[in-house]
Amino acid sequence: DQSFVYSSDHLNEPEKFKELQAKGVLTDTRFRDLNDFPWHYDIIYHEAGIPPLHTRIDYLNTLPVDTQKKITVYHIAKKDMPADTQMRLATFGIENTLYPPVKPPKHEVAYRILDVLANVDIFKDFPIAKSKEFLSIVEEENFDRNQKIIEKDTPGDKFFIIVAGNVRVEGMEQDSVKEDSISKLYGTYEYFGEASLILEQPRSADVVAATDVRALTIEKTKFLNFIRGSELLEKFKRLNEIRRTGTWETLSHSRFLQGITSAQKTQLELIMEQRTYPSGTRILMKGEICYEAFIIKRGEVNVVNDGEVIETLGWGDFCGEIYQIQKEGPSSFDFIAVSEIEVYRISRENLVEYIQDNPGVYMRLLRIYGK
Repeated sequence: DQSFVYSSDHLNEPEKFKELQAKGVLTDTRFRDLNDFPWHYDIIYHEAGIPPLHTRIDYLNTLPVDTQKKITVYHIAKKDMPADTQMRLATFGIENTLYPPVKPPKHEVAYRILDVLANVDIFKDFPIAKSKEFLSIVEEENFDRNQKIIEKDTPGDKFFIIVAGNVRVEGMEQDSVKEDSISKLYGTYEYFGEASLILEQPRSADVVAATDVRALTIEKTKFLNFIRGSELLEKFKRLNEIRRTGTWETLSHSRFLQGITSAQKTQLELIMEQRTYPSGTRILMKGEICYEAFIIKRGEVNVVNDGEVIETLGWGDFCGEIYQIQKEGPSSFDFIAVSEIEVYRISRENLVEYIQDNPGVYMRLLRIYGK
């Protein structure tokens, strides 16, 4: 219930606004915008200094006393503050942080829960009618650092969404491309525990709180009822199947993708399809429209330009030119399997939608082969 305004560098002087309006520099609309500064706000942080980039401190000191009492001035030295003012001068230091009294908003608990729902990618297309059901089935639980949240080989009884903190997934069995195990770390707005609920199987891994964790949980039957009739059931099954092939390990090793978040990895896993091609296969052909891209799980792929190998790609590498794929343009190179390869195929349609939601990943994939 508190309002706050921060002026930034700003000439706040009505007489000057009138002068500029009279000269035709300011339109009537712009004049009203500048002249309508929210002096009625509860907390005002206003700069001061030498015009025209700043507001004169002597003008601020002409404001009504009630307004001055709400103003904290910054950008000027203590010696320049008027002695007879009710305004305060901003001072450095954490100890001078302002903590205004704030009343909890109405329906605060519901707001926080729905905020979680809105930020979980798998639920983003759920109809608003589902919000009421979500509010009625979730519980909030807290876990201490290093506490085991899920134990491997036990029956699944809950679905988890992380509200705050991080969890570590350990001991998951998969058809790995390497013997080395890569630990999964999940954070805020990420979820876990869905596979055993959907597949009616014991938990496939231990989940341990890497930090203190606050999570929303949904009991098994309520969770299955919640997702019934949606595409989520098939998505979860597909995610579980593709993860067993070593997708997480491959993405974590990738020089193109190893820096993406676990949530971005999960979204990418949902659109990956495993494929095998024999030696010599041109998985992408120079001059042809790019309708797909690939991430290498096993083997090597040569990037060839006019018969010359300009780069050899290996485990975790991305095959395809993301700009050409986005624009539905032709490939600039041949991508040829050096030996039998296992790759993850991603369709152009799915990849374009993914990079629209994750522009940072697009920038990671925007590279020139052979450089």
